[in-house]
Amino acid sequence: MGIRYFGSVSESYDEEKKKEIFPGNPVPWNMEIERIVQIGCNTVALIRYPDCKNYEGRKILLYRNHTEIEVSSAKSLDPHFNDKQECISPFARFEPTDFGWLSACAMAKHLCWDI
Repeated sequence: MGIRYFGSVSESYDEEKKKEIFPGNPVPWNMEIERIVQIGCNTVALIRYPDCKNYEGRKILLYRNHTEIEVSSAKSLDPHFNDKQECISPFARFEPTDFGWLSACAMAKHLCWDI
């Protein structure tokens, strides 16, 4: 349902409702980039989602053909894969460990070729 103001559902109500429906899942607009590096045309980021429960909310994401500036300036970053043109979607996810970070960086480097 929702509280309607001039025909639209209140944003804060929607945000709270999503948290209730998906407890423990990452909320794309509630995140903090802890570490980020651009490797060629790809970017690797360690992002913490406070609402997410596994791995202390940390996710390592590889963004193919996106710059560090594009990723770091995004208002929200959904760690799930999607094909929507209006948002930045990760190409791959890695476990949030030192080995996961090194693996993500190695893949980012490997993917730097001209198509």
